[in-house]
Amino acid sequence: MKLMPLVVVLCLALFACGGEDEPAAEPQRPASTTTPAPEATESTASDDTNSAGGEEEVREMFTDYTKALGDRDWEEACEHLAPETTDKLKANIAQLGLTDAPDDCVGLMGALYAQIDKDPTAKKTIDDITQTAKVSEVKIDGDTATVSWSAQVNGTDTPVTQTARIIDGEWKLIDVN
Repeated sequence: MKLMPLVVVLCLALFACGGEDEPAAEPQRPASTTTPAPEATESTASDDTNSAGGEEEVREMFTDYTKALGDRDWEEACEHLAPETTDKLKANIAQLGLTDAPDDCVGLMGALYAQIDKDPTAKKTIDDITQTAKVSEVKIDGDTATVSWSAQVNGTDTPVTQTARIIDGEWKLIDVN
């Protein structure tokens, strides 16, 4: 099975496995107390962002996800994805022509990477992406974040925009734009 026509797209999609055309579940904000907001200053605005899971938490989550992909730790990788991403991952696997794919994220990741790892060029491409992925910017707007990152794809620095949202108090990746 030839994988290279799809591998670059799938490799980038693996960082979220989500799709823009799928409806997202209602975001859930971490529990907080309601107190009158103090007058906004630089320090309180920064504190508010950090208390809701700010930029550093998004960067850490992305790094953990990338490391899990590189380590082929599917359970850990799936912990960093929003739940609606499993359907998109299954669709990506169908594009490869795999039949009887598992229904769960962990099984789907394993099935996809089993195919990718059979092709040395595809394996090198995904390994290069996971090893070179770097977040350049995180923009947070309430319960959602836009993550701008790049990675080396066949020797070229490739920029990617991805979103994340808070689910049960944790940031989860949801799509690549």
